[in-house]
Amino acid sequence: MSTTIEVLEPYVERCRAAAVSDDPRRAVIAVLESFLADRERHAVLPIPDPGAGHPITGYDETLFEDDSVTVIVVHTRPGFDQPAHDHQIDALIATYAGAEIHRFFRRTGNDAAIAPAGTRRLGVDDGVLALTPDAVHAISAADGAWTRALHVYLGGLTNVRRSIFHPETLAEQPLSLGRYVAWCRPSPS
Repeated sequence: MSTTIEVLEPYVERCRAAAVSDDPRRAVIAVLESFLADRERHAVLPIPDPGAGHPITGYDETLFEDDSVTVIVVHTRPGFDQPAHDHQIDALIATYAGAEIHRFFRRTGNDAAIAPAGTRRLGVDDGVLALTPDAVHAISAADGAWTRALHVYLGGLTNVRRSIFHPETLAEQPLSLGRYVAWCRPSPS
């Protein structure tokens, strides 16, 4: 059986080249659009054990990271709303199994650092979601099913100082994995 990196290696290499092109955002979007159109490749992607990863958030598979680009497969477990967070770099997302619900927020400058600003469902047929560095969002899996998406960041994600927002107060804090997991909440029925 092939691994995720073996199946996606051509797309990872294309994302790496796109990230250092004259227009990296547009170039990576084109790569992700071609990935979404490659339904035969989706069919052979390994489906990881649902018991793997964290019991609330699911898990991520980092396929590549350097200073120009980070490529991650995000496996989102159903039944939980993940907390609002930012990336501080461009984020380009292509869902290839299930659907992600993205809840968007706008910064307020008040004690509650953010306020709700809409939602978007992102499924296999919905194209690529492009987030700017200042975007704040939170994800959850739609329809009670696991979601799998290719997330590409234009920079080294682990080297960026990011923020996370408390689920009740919406106050801003430095992002940490511990806070992320602790601030996940069961999705409303």
